[in-house]
Amino acid sequence: GQRVPPERRGLATGIVNAGGSTGQLVFAPIVAFGIAGWGWVNAMYGLAAVALLTLPLALFFRTPPKPAAARPAAPGPGMGAALAEALRTPSYWYLMGGFFVCGFHIAFLITHMPGVIELCGLPPTVAGTSIAIIGLFNIAGSILAGMAAQRWSMKYLLALLYASRGVGVAIFLVAPKTELTILAFSVWMGLTYLATVPPTAGLVGKLFGTRYLATLFGI
Repeated sequence: GQRVPPERRGLATGIVNAGGSTGQLVFAPIVAFGIAGWGWVNAMYGLAAVALLTLPLALFFRTPPKPAAARPAAPGPGMGAALAEALRTPSYWYLMGGFFVCGFHIAFLITHMPGVIELCGLPPTVAGTSIAIIGLFNIAGSILAGMAAQRWSMKYLLALLYASRGVGVAIFLVAPKTELTILAFSVWMGLTYLATVPPTAGLVGKLFGTRYLATLFGI
């Protein structure tokens, strides 16, 4: 958010977000293979090792200190003041409310879809395929949402994403539970899965600037 111009911030966030889904798509079958071959404990140790290997990447984000002459005379409000301002702003609470529901949706799906598929009498392979499809189509959804956030109102884009996800869940509840239904639902949910991140991050940056964007978006 701090390293790209505002008109590119949505797309940049979408691309970074898509990277996470690419990891989900790649690592899900690898971890499943590891669990089958070496047990879940060793598979988790493997994941821990991969996570530790990402730490050196943080070195590339080190910014050299600016010369004293280039520093602004007034540093501006501190993080506490910025957070207090955000908490006094109704729009910030609306964003948090939407993101709260978004988090519930995606956590519920990943946790319970395998159980739902089993209850419907479908083979376990459908569950793995469903989660992989959600990750695959979230790559497209995240990038498309990032591109859309550069062109259209981010608040209306968020409303459209949440509404389309709600409609998709409602249709899924009344539809016959076949493999085709499950996979079509996975495609639809994948497109909206984390597509809410670029416009949400963009709105936080637009409302409060980029200095404390990471903190305010993290909350």
